[in-house]
Amino acid sequence: METLIMRSLLSWTGQTLLLIGLVIATHTQPVLAENASVELIEGVGDWVVQEKTGRVFASLPIWDEVVEFDQKGQQVRRFSTGKSPNEMMLKHDLLIVGCRDSVALDVFDLKTNQKKGSIQVSGRGPYGLFCSQADNSYVYCLSNTGTAWWDGQVFQCDVNTMKVRRQVKIREWGQSGALHVAMSRDGYWIVADSRGYTSPSGADLMKVNEEECTFAQVRDYHESFGKIIAGPLNRYWTMGAKLYSLDIARKLREFSGSPVAIHPTKDLAASKTDAGLALDRFSDATSIDGIKLSKPPKQEKQDSGKSRGKTAYVNQFDPTVAFDLKNDLVFVGEETRGTWISLSPYSSQLKPLRMIEVPSEVVAELGKEIRVPVSVSNDAASTTMSLAGGPDNAKLEEGEIRWQTSPKFVGFNDFTLELKAKEDGRVLDSARVTVQVTTPKLELDFHVKSMELSPDRKYLVVWGPASGQEDRHPAQAGPDEVAVVDVAARKIVGQKNFPQGVRVATLNNEHVFVAPMSGSLFYRLNRSLEGDDRTFLKNQPNQLMVLGNDRLLVVGERFTSVFNTETLKLVPGPWDSQQDFANRIRVLDYGRVQLANRIIDPATGKVVEITGTTSLPKVGSTRNLQSNLPHFGEDMVKRWGRSLNKTQLLNYLGSRIAVLPGPAILSTKWPMAIVTTQTKEQSTTTTFLKLASLVDGQIVHSATIDVSINDPRQHSPNFYGANVLLLEAVDEAIYANGKELIFAAIPIDVANQITIPTFFPPQPIHVANAGEKFKFKLAFQGKVKGTTFSLMDESPSLSIDSQTGEVTLDTGAIWDTYTQSQPGILNDVRFAPRRTATLPFPEFTDNAQAYQELTGKELAADQLAVQVPISVALQDEENQSDQTTFNVLVVGSRAELEKARAEAKAQQEKQMAEMREKARAAQMAADEARMAKEKLRKGEPGIEQRIEALENKLNRMEAALDTILRRLDKLSQED
Repeated sequence: METLIMRSLLSWTGQTLLLIGLVIATHTQPVLAENASVELIEGVGDWVVQEKTGRVFASLPIWDEVVEFDQKGQQVRRFSTGKSPNEMMLKHDLLIVGCRDSVALDVFDLKTNQKKGSIQVSGRGPYGLFCSQADNSYVYCLSNTGTAWWDGQVFQCDVNTMKVRRQVKIREWGQSGALHVAMSRDGYWIVADSRGYTSPSGADLMKVNEEECTFAQVRDYHESFGKIIAGPLNRYWTMGAKLYSLDIARKLREFSGSPVAIHPTKDLAASKTDAGLALDRFSDATSIDGIKLSKPPKQEKQDSGKSRGKTAYVNQFDPTVAFDLKNDLVFVGEETRGTWISLSPYSSQLKPLRMIEVPSEVVAELGKEIRVPVSVSNDAASTTMSLAGGPDNAKLEEGEIRWQTSPKFVGFNDFTLELKAKEDGRVLDSARVTVQVTTPKLELDFHVKSMELSPDRKYLVVWGPASGQEDRHPAQAGPDEVAVVDVAARKIVGQKNFPQGVRVATLNNEHVFVAPMSGSLFYRLNRSLEGDDRTFLKNQPNQLMVLGNDRLLVVGERFTSVFNTETLKLVPGPWDSQQDFANRIRVLDYGRVQLANRIIDPATGKVVEITGTTSLPKVGSTRNLQSNLPHFGEDMVKRWGRSLNKTQLLNYLGSRIAVLPGPAILSTKWPMAIVTTQTKEQSTTTTFLKLASLVDGQIVHSATIDVSINDPRQHSPNFYGANVLLLEAVDEAIYANGKELIFAAIPIDVANQITIPTFFPPQPIHVANAGEKFKFKLAFQGKVKGTTFSLMDESPSLSIDSQTGEVTLDTGAIWDTYTQSQPGILNDVRFAPRRTATLPFPEFTDNAQAYQELTGKELAADQLAVQVPISVALQDEENQSDQTTFNVLVVGSRAELEKARAEAKAQQEKQMAEMREKARAAQMAADEARMAKEKLRKGEPGIEQRIEALENKLNRMEAALDTILRRLDKLSQED
């Protein structure tokens, strides 16, 4: 053996460091297989190797420098760093050095060999450096920021901006107190451990979203491992000497030593053993050779006088095994020695690595065909690849897995690929690909508190606490985010932060209306949430509701106002009254809203009923239907003859039909309840969309709409008030799940087959002319055969066919009832025989206006309209029942009414004249009596008794006169 020994004494920054370079030329049977080595007797913090160039870097904590070596063990250059450089990593062509005493990451550009800058972090670190090789600028480190050893944070740093981008607490990870982290090259996964401080140290696989800087635990092993390293093709992890699949669910084989480096192009795994270096075949872990290496020298203990040890602890030194692909070498880095070994002598034994290359994660949207590219490293014609497992309709064609997704596959689906040798069919490699099929989603950067759809169901407004405000108490003001979403495009068209917070928001087809937490006002914005239109109110608004597309209802504690959405001017109406506020606004069946004496359909903004009798009198009486609906604190909307109280499905009387498995809404298009449920497992949460029949509450359809990995950082904010987290938009349901909106298609074929309960929908407005026999059929849905109908309030002028539901009105009798009940006509109201009533006689202008609001038609000048309330019930052959009350308008001539009113007025005037004459005569008699009394006082004795009698008579006459005057005043007021 021929040996050349080169020693060099270097002086760096006034300090002396002894580097011993040993270059060895070997014969065919060497004792030592080292090509070159370098000894650093004062200790190395860490080694890294840039595989494509063969550049080797060593951090020297004692000298605050990083040294670069070439493949011959010779120094190339040195980099000055912050204090105490230790762990290092490579991100593309950048060298990242963690400086413990500087508590910073130093960044060096290896293209220019210049220092790019330093990123300052906090705490006692950095340690546990990790990064991906994905096309981004993010690198990560851990730092102890608390008082306990395990209380640290992950710092995500951007090497473009040279700033800390985000911070995440480690205590929220499943692996508390992680000290080391290995990251897959594509950046989708990490494995963390606390090796050296806990026993066993365990290993946690976590799903990573680098853009959001989120880490969600997927699986853990409570077992000790050595150094954990990510494989080169996003397929494996080496955990100590063991090889694990990407999901760390399967141990595949074990190599000779630890740590292990997998060669990216050859069937080779190199590992560090006690004796030196082991070369194994990656494919089956069989040994190729064991190489003895010289023992490294002991580290010399030197105290430079500098401040060291500011961190709570320093990770143990881990040996490094890495490949120099440019020079066909393997490098072994130890604490005081670095060694290069040539692979050339083993070229005949090292076959190409036949490994299936597939993405480590595939996410596919429901309903679309997915194409997953599949290839083989170092491909050759001597191998074949096949799809050995997966959904039946999947196939492998032209280097792609092709698969048409469908609703039943929502969630995680496994595909198994096998690579075989053509010669003997031997399996060279197998890979499992997991494809996550998701319903269409929209990711937001804030937690959704509530949302509303526009009347045309094309846009959605969502709002909730701004990022970082999830734990804010609801009673405290703080910034909120508002976003407008294009439902069809699944994209945000506008987003705005409100520092003062948001009380409530809504939108019509053109504008968005937002009431802030502070101030008595609301904003009008466009769909991009731009604009500065403000409207000030009497006090703070609690509710905003769009009525049609041109009016906005604003409700406060002590006021109700309606605004024109274009002019923002008040729309006058009976809702302006301050009396009986609690009874002036109610949400009724089918989402209709009662404002004072008007019932309005909010979808169209049209008046569908007038409850007051001042302008549109009601003729007759109806049963006062009392349901068993309890006081739940807020109005419950009835649809399809059913209502919901949280998870309880109720009939029209409030009796419980069934308890649904989760939060639900009543569909506006199909007779069903849309229900969402979630099932949480150790690492995933599955969200289901279920459709329930309204007949009996049974689930008729269930589908998975989302399977997500649990995020330990996910919050469940304590929101006050009603939160709308589930909506129906055309043929899909929109579910707000934390920071994402899930758009789940409703299976139309299933929805169309759901049994319709027998019920009364809103009845149309019928108009009859007085004097005719008016007939119409009740509108109802459900079973026709065996359904019977009945009146809830009988009268001679009203009848119903119990089999067909045809209602007949004797409008002549009804009109006579009204005319005969007017003032001056002392007949009983036959249509309501329980009582004798005098119905109001409206002003003709008010009557015509009310008629036009209901029918959209003008009332003739000589006509008058009245309402006839009708209450009916139905029952089918399965004993399903429903009740409803509605009005029929009857229009008749007002000539007789005007005549009756004129006659009554003339009679009243005659009575008043007679009473005035009687009062005048009584006054004259009283005056004469008073005068006579005065005369008698001056007359003969004994006259006192007669005077007293006259005074009593006079007092009685004055009392009678007072009574007459009071009656006159009353008559004058009635006139």
